[in-house]
Amino acid sequence: MGRQRDLLRLILWLVLFCCSAVAGEKGTYIVHMAKSQLPPGFAAHRHWYDASLRSVSDSADAIYYYDTVAHGFAARLSPAEARALSRRHGVLSVTPETRYELHTTRTPEFLGLVDRGANGFLDVDSPIGDDVVVGVLDTGVWPERRSFDDAELGPVPESWKGECEDSEDFPAVNCNRKLVGARSFFWGYKASVGTMEESKETRGPPLPPSPTLPLIYAANASEDIRIAVDSRRVEFNIVSGTSMSCPHVSGLAAFLKGAHPEWSPAAIRSALMTTAYSAYAGGDALLDAASGRAATPFDLGAGHVEPRRAMDPGLVYDLTAEDYLDFLCALNYSAFRLAILARRSDFACDAARAYAVEELNYPSFAVTFPSSGGEASVSKHRRTLTNVGEPGTYKVTVTASAGAAAEGVKVEVVPEELIFGVPGEKRNYTVSFSSSAQPQGSSGFGRLEWSDGKHVVSSPVAFVWV
Repeated sequence: MGRQRDLLRLILWLVLFCCSAVAGEKGTYIVHMAKSQLPPGFAAHRHWYDASLRSVSDSADAIYYYDTVAHGFAARLSPAEARALSRRHGVLSVTPETRYELHTTRTPEFLGLVDRGANGFLDVDSPIGDDVVVGVLDTGVWPERRSFDDAELGPVPESWKGECEDSEDFPAVNCNRKLVGARSFFWGYKASVGTMEESKETRGPPLPPSPTLPLIYAANASEDIRIAVDSRRVEFNIVSGTSMSCPHVSGLAAFLKGAHPEWSPAAIRSALMTTAYSAYAGGDALLDAASGRAATPFDLGAGHVEPRRAMDPGLVYDLTAEDYLDFLCALNYSAFRLAILARRSDFACDAARAYAVEELNYPSFAVTFPSSGGEASVSKHRRTLTNVGEPGTYKVTVTASAGAAAEGVKVEVVPEELIFGVPGEKRNYTVSFSSSAQPQGSSGFGRLEWSDGKHVVSSPVAFVWV
């Protein structure tokens, strides 16, 4: 019996030890603080954060401090310490960190551009895009970054007619065969600040010097988080959303321009949009990473880019400068604003013409219906398709993809068939959307597709009741 009691005591002790070890196991927590609730007596928010942390743990130190979009800190805590901290004054939330797997750090493979058997189509040594210059508007540039290393690059394209100018903290010698040009447009801003400095000279200290604003592409600037407990060192942040989609799509646009130098910017945009996919090959919808639900055009726009199909879209929705000016006329822009944008004084909206925003030849459809009224309302949209491929006959299909409200929308496309004989040929069609009133704020989605059996020219449709 004595041995059995000793064995039971040993087992009980091991269980209690394991449970206490698990309960005391520390993890990283993100602590969101209410910045406006800084108590009196603290000279800085970080002092308050440190005091709050010491009140629940004698050994924990802050790993990171957040003071831009969110305010607070990160620390390694036990579950009990995290619960105690969540009850402190000014603590909004204490959340365990979540680890995410990177979607990609290899853009060419991710987009299916390089040769990966049947899934890839572009050889890594392909010259497509070599002579394309991409212009980017931004607030700074760091030419010392390896991103701008011009090793193994050929000469600057002969088509480049821009310049690299000297600016504050940016001598023109920083330009090279990759960063081919840079210009800054901040002199008006500096002049206005200088005027303000002169007007305030007798009433207080002068304003601080204004920053230089060279409009050129730069790396993603981020807060320095060089903390002893974190040995990771990276030059760039990798983030999701438009911060990543913009450079991806910009690169693809340059790639398409190199392959089709005759295409306009609108044609390139159309090719990327109308060949994008919004569902996987098996039919499952793309998911919204924030909600986990099926993504809608409000989340993903036209869809996920598919470069292989964008190279040969079949048809495109093209636009000219005149088309954009007509769109501005539909928005009731004044003659003065139009003259500035058109860069000529002889353009004026035709007073006898009924302009409509629905006539902009865009590769998607935004349809609004009134939320009140007894009779069905109709929204009519006109579009023009240009053949950039082989001769073919395209037939239209329209589907409701999401939202119960969309199922009540009637769609009529005239004509339902478009025949193209030669490249460059254009064909017009009209889409009429009709629906009865729905509660204000209701929305729904669909897709309109033209197909010749080989190409699918797809456009997202969004319905909103206002």
